[in-house]
Amino acid sequence: MNKKIVHDALILTAFTLVLGFLLGVVYDITKEPIAAAQKAALDEAYKVVFADAQTFEEDETFTDSRALFEGLWQEWLDMKLYFMAKGTSLMETGYKGIFESLSKEKQSELIGRKTYFARMAGIDM
Repeated sequence: MNKKIVHDALILTAFTLVLGFLLGVVYDITKEPIAAAQKAALDEAYKVVFADAQTFEEDETFTDSRALFEGLWQEWLDMKLYFMAKGTSLMETGYKGIFESLSKEKQSELIGRKTYFARMAGIDM
C-alpha cells in the first residue's frame, strides 16, 4: 500500500510539473496579445468619452522627489501663465511666449516662488 501511495504521488507531481510548465509557456505566448487587446479596448472606451482625442497616453510616473517637484513646479507655472494670458492674444504664443512677455520683475517673482516652494518641500535648489 505504501508503494501505491508513493507511486500515485510521483505521478501527480509529474503531471503538476508538466502542466505548470505548459501553463507558463501559454502565459508567455498570450501575455502581449492580451495586453494589446486590453489597451485597445480601453482606448475605445476613452474615445466614447473623449470623442475629440486622437491618442491616449500614460501618465508620467515620478520615482524621486526632485523630479516630482520639477514636474509640479512646471504645472504650477504653466497654470499661472495661463490664467494671466487667458482671453488675450498672448495665448497664441505659448507658455514660453507668455513668460517672456512679462516684466523682468514679474518673471523674477514667479521664479522666486520656485525657490520658496523648494524650501518648503525640503528640496535643495
